[in-house]
Amino acid sequence: MGSDENSAKDMGQFVAAVDRIRVETGCCVLMVHHTGKDAGRGPRGSSALEGAADTVLMLTESNGIRQLAVRKQKDGPPRTLNFRLEPVQLGWDADGERITSCVAVDVDQPASSPHAGPRLTNRQDAIVEIIANWPDPSISRTDLLAGYRARFPNAKRRKDCADAVRQLKAKGVLDADQDRVWLMPNALVPTGM
Repeated sequence: MGSDENSAKDMGQFVAAVDRIRVETGCCVLMVHHTGKDAGRGPRGSSALEGAADTVLMLTESNGIRQLAVRKQKDGPPRTLNFRLEPVQLGWDADGERITSCVAVDVDQPASSPHAGPRLTNRQDAIVEIIANWPDPSISRTDLLAGYRARFPNAKRRKDCADAVRQLKAKGVLDADQDRVWLMPNALVPTGM
């Protein structure tokens, strides 16, 4: 308390305290700071903070495009990464609500990035949800069919569930053998159809 961010002495004490945390825990320490009125001049306050850092990153955003500029890298050149954030579905919580996050996608990639996952129909989405909420990593085809029929009571044909499983397997969302079905570990399924 009462330290002056413009004072090299005060910032030196702060850097020493942060370095002690790094040494004693064996962890990387990330300090989040902000720029002054002139963002081009870098972090506000004493240059001791930036001088002590191994890496200095600056994040900006304009019209949905984020730019991460590597202003300083101890063992590498400065560079800039441009990306957008794309929503993905990770699964479902105990209340049956979607768990979502986002992935950073290079703006030079096409809009349908492989990280976004395929679009799913209502029935395919229901199958993914049933498997994701199952207490084991895989589900028997019998239990999946029972869950599917509970979700779609008017589904007349057993084959409808099997067809949806086959389509999801082709999309890389899940895999199956003769008896069991499971989600692929790297399959990120976005919301929407």
